[in-house]
Amino acid sequence: MNVRKLLHYLPDRPPWDNSLRQRGMLSVFKKVILVATSLLFLVMTASPANNAEQLVFSTPGSFMTLTGNTDNLHGTGGTPFGFWIWCAAQASPASTPPTYQAAFVCQGSMYFYFLGVPEHVASDFNVTENAHGLYTINVFAKDFTCTLNNTTTNQGPDDTVLVYCTFSAGFGGGSGSADVTNATVNTTGP
Repeated sequence: MNVRKLLHYLPDRPPWDNSLRQRGMLSVFKKVILVATSLLFLVMTASPANNAEQLVFSTPGSFMTLTGNTDNLHGTGGTPFGFWIWCAAQASPASTPPTYQAAFVCQGSMYFYFLGVPEHVASDFNVTENAHGLYTINVFAKDFTCTLNNTTTNQGPDDTVLVYCTFSAGFGGGSGSADVTNATVNTTGP
C-alpha cells in the first residue's frame, strides 16, 4: 500500500473539527501525520557505520600482587583492586575534522583498596589494537600509571586482562601486576 492510499483511509479532519473540507486536498491532520511518519523513517535510517568504535575495560574486583610497596598490605602481599575505563578506540568515518574520538582518549576510574582512594584515570592518547579485539591501553592518575591488555575476546564477564602498574610514593611506591580473569572488555561500533 502506498502512502497516498494510506492517507486516503485516514479521516479528512480530526474528530473535533466539524467544518467541511475541499475534496482532493490533504487536511492539516493528514499533513501532520505525513510529516511525523517521514521524521520517524529518517531517524530510523541512522547508520551504525557512522558511529565511533568504543572500548570498555571493567572488572568488579580482583587482586594485585605488589613488590617494593611500603604501605600496610595487611599481610597479603598485595591489594584488592578494580577498574572501569572507557576509550574512544576508533574515530567515526563521519568525524571530519577529527575530534575527541580520533585522539584515542580513555577516561575512567581505578581503585587499589589498601593503597588509597579511587582515582580518575586518563589515557596517554594511545589505544593499540594488537590483533582483532585484543587491545592495550596505558592510563595514568595522580599516584600511578597502568597498562591493561586483554588476552581474550569474549566481550563478557570472563575476559582475561593483564594489568601492570607502577605507584608513586603517595601510594607506597613499587609496582604491581595481576591476571584479571573476571573482566569485561567490550567493543562497540564499526
